[in-house]
Amino acid sequence: MINLCVSYGNEETQEWETILDVPLIPYAELYPNEEKVRDSYGINDHPLVLPNGEELKISVSFDPTSLGISYAVQSEGKNLLSVFGHKQNINDFEPSAGILTPGGVDISIMIGKTT
Repeated sequence: MINLCVSYGNEETQEWETILDVPLIPYAELYPNEEKVRDSYGINDHPLVLPNGEELKISVSFDPTSLGISYAVQSEGKNLLSVFGHKQNINDFEPSAGILTPGGVDISIMIGKTT
């Protein structure tokens, strides 16, 4: 199963803590009204509330054929991050994307295969 994992930098413990770990959804379920759907996976506008109360929306997509990925993060309707790339290995959690949110929280976003 391919999961979206989001972690944040906890300033008190100086450790990364996972705040979101959810499976990606097949495109056929995300886009049920489309006749021709790629054999891909994704999540659209998943809400995430950070420990400081800041609200984000996270979208990701993954194409297992090309190992192509994309990450997008929005806050208050504004795009904070758009990343497009390719995984080297379906089993790892690279590449990841890290940002400092407008509210000052460091977050890391990645997708990878879980058991």
